[in-house]
Amino acid sequence: MDQINGANSSEILIQLEDLSAAIGNWRARTGPTYTCLAAALADAAAQGHLAIGSRLPAERALAGHLGVSRGTVVAAYDALRAQRIARTRQGSGTVLLAGARATPPRRSPLLSLLVEGRRAPIDMAIGAPDIDLPDLSVSLRDAASLAPSHGYVPLGIAPLREAIADRMTRDGVSTSCEQIVVTSGGQGALSLIAATLLRPGDRVLVEAPTYPAAIEVFASSGAIVEGLDRDDAGIVPEALERAVARGPVRLLYVIPTCHNPTGGVMSEIRRREVSAIAQRRGITIVEDTVLEPMLLARPAPPAISSIEPAGVLAIGSLSKSVWGGLRIGWIRASSETVLRLGRVKAAADMGGSILAQAAALPFLADYDAICEQRRTLAAERLAVLTGELERRLPEWTFPQPLGGWTVWAQLPQGSADDLAQLALRQGVAISSGRATAPDDRFACHLRLAAGPPCDLIAEGVRRLADAWHELITLPRTTSNEPAVMV
Repeated sequence: MDQINGANSSEILIQLEDLSAAIGNWRARTGPTYTCLAAALADAAAQGHLAIGSRLPAERALAGHLGVSRGTVVAAYDALRAQRIARTRQGSGTVLLAGARATPPRRSPLLSLLVEGRRAPIDMAIGAPDIDLPDLSVSLRDAASLAPSHGYVPLGIAPLREAIADRMTRDGVSTSCEQIVVTSGGQGALSLIAATLLRPGDRVLVEAPTYPAAIEVFASSGAIVEGLDRDDAGIVPEALERAVARGPVRLLYVIPTCHNPTGGVMSEIRRREVSAIAQRRGITIVEDTVLEPMLLARPAPPAISSIEPAGVLAIGSLSKSVWGGLRIGWIRASSETVLRLGRVKAAADMGGSILAQAAALPFLADYDAICEQRRTLAAERLAVLTGELERRLPEWTFPQPLGGWTVWAQLPQGSADDLAQLALRQGVAISSGRATAPDDRFACHLRLAAGPPCDLIAEGVRRLADAWHELITLPRTTSNEPAVMV
């Protein structure tokens, strides 16, 4: 590389070819061209692909190399300066500043719709089932007897923690009550882990694609979130090795069984490879097992938390197997880590609802039968969804889900964001794939939920086919907002 004339000797010019390799397919991002370029440059710097302190190419040279106007590059560099990711000095050009850039939190239109209480007639965006719940009465007096008289139990009531620990032990992960903290669903578990373990600038690795709300939680803590390539067997070990070679990693978030959104299962060999790399590098694994009970072909491969218990925080929840409105989740960790998590939880909310925890106990007592019923339901609805997609939209491709409640489909052309907008006008809510990775790489993918009853799924796909025909015959620009999935 060439030294910069008149610049600090440590400021090395980034060659055009190196920059192109670092920013990859930056045009696949959505939004104005200059913001796409600025975001790609910022991500490349944060992830170590462009050296901090080095000098960016001259605006005119980069414009010619990328095939854009000079004004586009000028605007991109201006955006980097406004975010304090770069600075420009007379005679030195534009230089990348030291320090890491956190992944910007993503706004979720879908979460906004949930807050506002609005639903489409056919909701294929929420990855949870429409189900009939049993009639269950919980006595406030009986619930109160399970907790101290003041009602504050940050770690969760003892009978529930014991029931969860017993369930995990029977599933192959030896667990004691002292290793469980009860949370407000799986999302509450992720938020508690982020609040306890992450600091601004920490690196968090996730599968690409992954559960988008996890990206949002980690990014909101100020972390740098990076996506790892995965295949049918799970995370690609070489991608993980390359990522950890670039610098320290605080957390690795994985969904090994009934992966969200693909419905895949990480092989046992791959679980052991990933666990070994994390253990060797001192990386804490966050293993999301929320969808594990929905694996259609039993049993599941051994949990990562059973392979290497000391370095794994396992998350579970009743949201996908019982009901999302119950808001009961948990974290399994070492007893020392549970105390750390509990202190943070106590400062946040003094503990969850005792009534909800008492209501969860009967479900855990009959959990095997409940999960079997849910798997039967999921199998029926997934079969209808995949069958209708193959019949009405044969040009779309998707892996056959091995469990869970969703299908991960790839469009042969066009934008999933645009399709989601057109589908909503047809009365069908779907989720685009752009938010499933930190770098927007899945703009042509979408996640379809098999939550509604079978007749509504069939009608939803029919309407979706109409929206698809409209998209490919009348291209248009619609909202650039990504959808975050639940």
